[in-house]
Amino acid sequence: MDGFDVDLRGGSPQDMIRRVDRDEADWGHTLGAVFMDPALGLVAKYGINRSELFVRPGLTLRMLAFNSARPLFRNNPNLRRAVNFALDRSALLATSGGPVASRPSDQYLPRGVPGFRDVDVYPLSGSSLSRARELARGNLRSGKAVFYVPDFPLPLQAAQLVRQQLAEIGLDVVIRPIPLHIATAAYLERLAARGERWDIALILWTPNIPDPHAYINMLLEAEFGNGTTLTRFRSRLHRAAMERAARTSQARQRSRAYAALDAALAKEAAPLAALNTVNEVTLVSSRVGCVVLRPVLVLTVACLGEWRGLRAPGP
Repeated sequence: MDGFDVDLRGGSPQDMIRRVDRDEADWGHTLGAVFMDPALGLVAKYGINRSELFVRPGLTLRMLAFNSARPLFRNNPNLRRAVNFALDRSALLATSGGPVASRPSDQYLPRGVPGFRDVDVYPLSGSSLSRARELARGNLRSGKAVFYVPDFPLPLQAAQLVRQQLAEIGLDVVIRPIPLHIATAAYLERLAARGERWDIALILWTPNIPDPHAYINMLLEAEFGNGTTLTRFRSRLHRAAMERAARTSQARQRSRAYAALDAALAKEAAPLAALNTVNEVTLVSSRVGCVVLRPVLVLTVACLGEWRGLRAPGP
């Protein structure tokens, strides 16, 4: 690994990618959607999983969080479910790098995490407006939702699409740009702070370990530094189920418990609206070989030299 040049310099993510593309650095990391920027032309130049540009199924979830402490969504699972049915997840993929960089999801556990079981909860292609309007009828309350979203192009595009889609069920969405990056702890802390007046927020959730407890309990049950959960979701029934699943020690039983919990939360309480899982995209310089992705580049086994044309994506 001697001489491996990881780009940690400042500038925009696009600048970092261009430095790797020009072989001025060997590797750098950013969100998959950035690599898919048409202006960079990486797919046309390298293809996918052939030469220097690699894509692996990721473990990051992009979701809409509902603030269950505010009047709009408090004790209002029907409206939370209505939003889930009204969303066009396939259209929203364009704001997450497109189908190469992400895949639509309606669940809180991504593929590859123990406990994932593919269930048909909400539409992944298009929406179900008739069902959404049925659930929203009589539950719109003020009919207005404040939407917190990072003040960057792709998140703002997502917010605009969500506003258009939710207008179809009579919900008037007001977008409030927040000058914090979606992948930072500062953004999540802002959402969790007491007194923040948001009803919907766009979030990324990337736990340190691919374990169902980290995706469900840590997001919906655990409290942040100020003593609140991010969504302020409260349900004795589902909290008890989360605690039981966490206490289950046998691996197969634990996976089954979390599979059932994932489906039940999404179908019944809907404290979140999963949009898509974000794939991991890796660009390396022409001299990097022995490429092993799990799902990002494993630096300890990457090797250098004149490796053009020789690639070995690993598990």
